[in-house]
Amino acid sequence: MPEPRTTQTSPTFVAELSDRVQRTRATIDSAAAAGDDDLAQALLDDLEALVDLAAAQDVALPDTVAYLADRRPGLLVDLTRVGAECATA
Repeated sequence: MPEPRTTQTSPTFVAELSDRVQRTRATIDSAAAAGDDDLAQALLDDLEALVDLAAAQDVALPDTVAYLADRRPGLLVDLTRVGAECATA
């Protein structure tokens, strides 16, 4: 069983992660609107990696998880690593 984290995620990290997520989502939307499905799919991979990074740092991104689920039916995102006490970006 993993040991509980003893340090909190820094506010700077959460802010930077949140900004990166928002920029990536905006670019995905732009690419999809322009019909560039290959770029949109590549950026969805990037967004999924950001969600994984957030989960590893106990940062919840519920809106982004829902966004991914809407765009990738059948995608399973493991939220069990993120506790109820985690920070929200």
